[in-house]
Amino acid sequence: MNAQIVKMAGAYRVSGPMTAKTTPTLFGQIVSFDQGMVIDLQDADQIDSAGLALLIYWETLAQSNGIHLVYRNAPSNLQKLAAICSVESLFPA
Repeated sequence: MNAQIVKMAGAYRVSGPMTAKTTPTLFGQIVSFDQGMVIDLQDADQIDSAGLALLIYWETLAQSNGIHLVYRNAPSNLQKLAAICSVESLFPA
C-alpha cells in the first residue's frame, strides 16, 4: 500500500506506511498548517523512525509558525517508539 495524506476539513489523514521508503513522498504533502490543525494517524499502519522523524519535523514547523498541531489516533507502535525517543508527549494515548 502506498502512503498518502488526504486533507479534510481542519485535519489531514495519513494512510499507509510511514517508513524510510515512503517519507520522502509524504514530506512535501503538508505545505501549510492552520491553527488547531489535526493530523489523524488512525490509518497509518506502519510507522518507523523515519516516519517519527517526519512527524517531529511537522511539529517543529508548526511551532515555529505559532501553530498548535495535534496528532490523533497514534498507533501503539508509534507510541512505543516515541517513548524510546522521549517524545511521547506528542502522541497522547
